Amino acid sequence: MTIKSNYLNQYKNIFGKLFKTNVFASVKLTIFLMSTLTGIILIGAWCPQKSQVGMEKVTEQFGEQNALFLDKLGITDIFHSNFFLTVIALLTINMIACSMQRVFPKYKLYKKPLLFFNAKQISKMPYVEMGEFSGITPVQAIDRLKIYLEKKFYKVNVNGQQLNAQGGKISKFAASVTHVGLLSLLFGVTITSWTGFSGIEPVGIGQDLDFSGSEHANYWFGHLPNFKVRLNSTSKESYASGQVKQWYSNLSVIDNTGKVVQNQTISVNEPLSYHGVDVYQSNWGLNSAQISFNGNKRKLMLRPMGAIWAAFLPIEADTILIMSFKNEKEPLKLFAKREEWSAPKLITQIPLHGSVNLGSVKVTYDKINPVSGLQYKSDPGLPIVYFAFGFIILGVMMATLPYSELYVCIDNSEDENKKIIIGGICPKAPSQFKNLLNLLLNSLPESSKIGQNNKSTQSNLASSLISQ
Repeated sequence: MTIKSNYLNQYKNIFGKLFKTNVFASVKLTIFLMSTLTGIILIGAWCPQKSQVGMEKVTEQFGEQNALFLDKLGITDIFHSNFFLTVIALLTINMIACSMQRVFPKYKLYKKPLLFFNAKQISKMPYVEMGEFSGITPVQAIDRLKIYLEKKFYKVNVNGQQLNAQGGKISKFAASVTHVGLLSLLFGVTITSWTGFSGIEPVGIGQDLDFSGSEHANYWFGHLPNFKVRLNSTSKESYASGQVKQWYSNLSVIDNTGKVVQNQTISVNEPLSYHGVDVYQSNWGLNSAQISFNGNKRKLMLRPMGAIWAAFLPIEADTILIMSFKNEKEPLKLFAKREEWSAPKLITQIPLHGSVNLGSVKVTYDKINPVSGLQYKSDPGLPIVYFAFGFIILGVMMATLPYSELYVCIDNSEDENKKIIIGGICPKAPSQFKNLLNLLLNSLPESSKIGQNNKSTQSNLASSLISQ
């Protein structure tokens, strides 16, 4: 038991020294790591991430050679790269070290009581009011001021004819709360980076999404789901102009026993969520078409050509048959293209399940096979990230509260007119604090203020108070 305790103490000392060293608690290191992290985020925004939009988008934007080069550098999946994970880890250590060395120790100041100051000390404070009152004793005056300040949510302490009070004391915790939020944010991002996964995959009707092609960190501690998502049907809704309005996909979640446990039609911004995995509608397209030539069925793969999809079928040495499809409902357009022609020529249109005769060949449009682009992600650290943002917002709100310290001293003479000095500090709301000092003075019966412009009277009053 003693040996185990010694080992624990050694580890505590090692980690204590680690987080107290100036290297890890350096603000310069924080700035460097934050700048590096910002650069990574900007690079990730500049380069499409294949786990979100697919490698095809990267190739489309940069060309095949450049896309392969960026992929080799890890830029196409930069948020799963070892470099990104290392920066996050170092920033986490840096934030913990800074918090332990500079932020959390300030909690002791919260418990530390204010001192009681005499008139001379109060007169040197940034904001001071002096005056006289009569009709009540100094103790009664202090009690009246105490009640007034407590109604203003001040924490008040009394010592005879002296009083001190703190307002907005909770704002001292603002930095600590914000740091807890930042540490929680880094913790949530770290969990997602090491255990989460994401990807995008085109899925045909009747096919399953099994997450086997997901993207994640090289050193990964997560696991893939044991369920599959089947695409039952998919469709596209367009405006009258032909512009895409919405994509829809009906999905079924199938567990490892083959049982359908959830069914949902998704669209853009309305994902399917099941056991921590979100499946989004990312895009829509046509994958292939089945065409029969004199009863012989043939599957033709389609290529995207802007707003349409096309299949190319050479029929002679210098002649190509082009089949154009706009969506899964409209008829296909049949074009022919020869070398000497400047543009393809429309031969005919064939409705779905319809046929036309081209010479001795009967061409039948049997069916079209749409494909739905399903984007998925698992973000285990997301609840912690939401929690972190709540703490950060709370810390910022707490920081806006004005903190103030207020001190009062009353003379102990038996004269009818009692002399009083009120002063304090309030960096964030000086005008409101000055108004509070005036209200405190005016709350006393038969009070009169020694104006700031009457320096000689004010000086005599301060000297009188100080001499008590």
